Amino acid sequence: MIKMIVVDIDGTLAYKKSKVSKENIEAIKKAKEQGISVVIATGRNINKIQKVAEQINSHVDKSPVVSLNGGMIHQWDENGNAEILFKKPFKPDESEEIFKIASENNVILFAYTEDDHLAYVNKKKSMFLFVLKRISKRKTKLFDKVKEPLQIMKFICFGKNDHINKFREEMTKRKFESYAWSYVSKGTTNLEVNPNSVDKSTALKLIAKQMNIKPSEIVYFGDGENDLKSIQWAGLGVAMENAPEAIKSEANEVALHHKKHGVAVKINEILENVK
Repeated sequence: MIKMIVVDIDGTLAYKKSKVSKENIEAIKKAKEQGISVVIATGRNINKIQKVAEQINSHVDKSPVVSLNGGMIHQWDENGNAEILFKKPFKPDESEEIFKIASENNVILFAYTEDDHLAYVNKKKSMFLFVLKRISKRKTKLFDKVKEPLQIMKFICFGKNDHINKFREEMTKRKFESYAWSYVSKGTTNLEVNPNSVDKSTALKLIAKQMNIKPSEIVYFGDGENDLKSIQWAGLGVAMENAPEAIKSEANEVALHHKKHGVAVKINEILENVK
């Protein structure tokens, strides 16, 4: 019996400008009416989740939300404020080391801090930083100019392919979690880096334990590298048609493309089989 449905946002539940289709909204509503919890799990920070959460009423039913690839768990309270239930940041010396390694490998960093309105960077200007600053709605400060830096929750990294590949090797050596990011230009790569053992599945395990739900009672929808462990862990791991082959090959099932409301189609199939 399915007790929880978990959905990634980008490339899975939502499309352009965080819009969730009416088909997906209706299917999620039906699932909730049958007593199934619906949880968002994303690489986004909480400020960029709220618009999506409101469309599926997560802020009303107070569903837990996994953000920053599992670095934080939030839950909306009765006043509509996102309360932090869990967080696991980088240690200060780890953050310093990552900035040092990035400098050695010509990699640009945009570091999400525990403050939803602030990010640390290692370069004053670049198109990459300009876009991320606009998307995340965070002001930026040069990390090496801050006397007492706040805790860093996640790094987004950008650079030429060979530079990022070397940088990722260094992250792996130090047992940090790293995930390729979808939005790239020719000859360059984006990468997300989280602390050791921080991924969506780790956060979801905490939520499932709290709610007394077994992995076999969970359906997970995702499309990226940061969804892989969750797809493998859930009783029913569903990859989107638009996911890379490496992700789809690890899933139990493949849903239609996110632009074809694949989440809705699969949820409706699941609900139909429950009857």
